[in-house]
Amino acid sequence: MSTLDQATEAILSLLRGQTPNVLLEDDVCDREDLARLFQATNALIKGFAEAQDFIFALSQGVLNVDPPHRNFLVSSFKDLHAHLRHLTWQTQQVARGDLSQRVDFLGDFSEAFNTMIEALREKRLIEKELQRANEQLREAHAQIIDSLQYGRTIQTAFLPNREEMAAHLDDFFVIWKPKDVIGGDIYRFNSIADRFLIAVIDCTGHGVPGSIMTMIAGSSLDEARRNVGLHDPAAVLQELNRIVKRALNQHHSESPSDDGLDIGICSVDPEAGRVVFSGAKIALYCCVNGEVREIKGDKQPIGYKRSNVSHRYTNHMITIDSPMSLYMTTDGLLHQIGGSRGFPFGKRRFIRFLIDHWAKPMGQQQALLEQALESYRGDEPQVDDITVLGFTIAGRRGRRHEP
Repeated sequence: MSTLDQATEAILSLLRGQTPNVLLEDDVCDREDLARLFQATNALIKGFAEAQDFIFALSQGVLNVDPPHRNFLVSSFKDLHAHLRHLTWQTQQVARGDLSQRVDFLGDFSEAFNTMIEALREKRLIEKELQRANEQLREAHAQIIDSLQYGRTIQTAFLPNREEMAAHLDDFFVIWKPKDVIGGDIYRFNSIADRFLIAVIDCTGHGVPGSIMTMIAGSSLDEARRNVGLHDPAAVLQELNRIVKRALNQHHSESPSDDGLDIGICSVDPEAGRVVFSGAKIALYCCVNGEVREIKGDKQPIGYKRSNVSHRYTNHMITIDSPMSLYMTTDGLLHQIGGSRGFPFGKRRFIRFLIDHWAKPMGQQQALLEQALESYRGDEPQVDDITVLGFTIAGRRGRRHEP
């Protein structure tokens, strides 16, 4: 191949993207013009090879290579290389949290990058606001929980003293399970000499509103008892109805509230072996020798606008000649759903429990009833406040008298 043909083929190879072998200048002989042609062609071949290596590395994302020195073939790629290295640094800064970076040298990519940065900035602002809001919510939640816990302390202190109850009752148990930290169920106990009054109260609502109602109901019951005495539970309920309606201003039809309570109340004379029961929508269950008798309360609730202050509640006299177990419960127990079909626990299941266990010690009955309720409830949430009170009266012939 002639000298010119070698140079021509080398240039054509370059145009095809191929890197030819360097031309041997010894083949030029003594012609100066051909020697210069070979030198220029070899310089072009060398520059092309350097550019090809650099551009290939750039296309692979390898930015830690330096562009070839004084190589016009990669002039534009040098700028791209510098921009990409700077963009890499900017991206690292963004990853470290610097959202002030902006790109203005890559056309549509710059716009997309800057839009992304703006979105990240807005996201950060939103996250900061959410974090601040969450901190405020945590503080508020902690304050609410602290308040509720202290409210429970107050409400628990408002309940009867167990030692006083134990001094007058042969045996008893109380299950008091508010649906929330505090609730709308309470029980009361008052005694004068050997006679005592015991009550279970279910107020409107649960949680904070219910707990406020329990304070009104308990205080009102104490006032009604002082006004009427212990001997006539029906009269106590009638007086309680009047007091609660006036306390809530519900004796006026324009009152914004319409709240009240259900209650079962027993006046007990252990020495005489006599119990007088009166109820407003709460029943008394009497168990003797495996038989259970339900004594229903009146259907007239206490304190509501519709509650009739002239209604005379019914007294039920129970004579106890042999040991008897007596129970009162709010509807939280009876209405608790559970079981395989999601039905309420119900009165029938409660009576069956009493038939099976009434003769056991009251502490054991409490444990068994709580276990039965939890087993029946399963994964279902507690639907209402629950209060169950059981106590035993030995009867006139069964009581022991001091000499």
